[in-house]
Amino acid sequence: MATSPRELAAAQPAGSVIFSTESFASDAGPAGRAFATGGRIFWQARFAEPANGVRLDVVTVRLHGSGWEELVSGHTMWLTHPALPGYSGWIGPGAYEGPGTYALRLVRADTILAEGTFELVDEPPSSPVH
Repeated sequence: MATSPRELAAAQPAGSVIFSTESFASDAGPAGRAFATGGRIFWQARFAEPANGVRLDVVTVRLHGSGWEELVSGHTMWLTHPALPGYSGWIGPGAYEGPGTYALRLVRADTILAEGTFELVDEPPSSPVH
């Protein structure tokens, strides 16, 4: 049985980023880690510790074999309050080069507050037959 974004968010561990094809306010789903290239991907970060500031960096890297990482994107994000326990957003269609494994990190100075990985594939992942 597929886990909805809302169910996944309720069980989300600290320091993680989870992903879905639907908003985390939705009971629709499923949530997952493999997505078709060019589609919208919603993400939700739960910080490992309080942000203790209002400025964070959102960094995405493409993961290659042997531990090599390629910077894909990075931007500064401003929080409304330094004690927020997490943050959510989405990745727009066509934001990345193509199929592969990526890591999304929310970083304060040299501390990674949350991190998660997802895969982009040419074809949508197949759904289990019920």
